[in-house]
Amino acid sequence: MITIFACNYTQVVLADETELLLKLEGNLKIYKPYNCDNLVNDVRIDSRRYLEIDGYSIEQIEKRAVIDENDSSIKCKGTAVLSNTSTLDIQYGAFIDNEDEWMIEYSLQR
Repeated sequence: MITIFACNYTQVVLADETELLLKLEGNLKIYKPYNCDNLVNDVRIDSRRYLEIDGYSIEQIEKRAVIDENDSSIKCKGTAVLSNTSTLDIQYGAFIDNEDEWMIEYSLQR
C-alpha cells in the first residue's frame, strides 16, 4: 500500500511539474539583442561610414514603431533625421543570418 501511494504521489508530482513546465514554456521569449530603440545607434554609426559617398548620415530616428517581430528578426519604421537637416521615412531592422549572427539593415524611403 505504501509503495502504491509513493508511485501515485510521484506520478502526481511529475504531472504537476510537466503542466507547470508547459505553462512556463508558453510564456518564454527568446532573448533578442535588438529592439526599435536600441537599433538606432547602430544605424547611425553604420550610416556615417557612407557620409562622403551619400553626403549625409542618419543622426536620429523619430516616431519609431515595430512593423514585424519574431524570434529571428525585427523590422521597424520611423522618420530619419539626416545630418543635412532633412527628414525621410526609414525602414530598419535586424535579423539572424545563415551563420547565426545578428545583422542590421536599413533603407531610406525616397
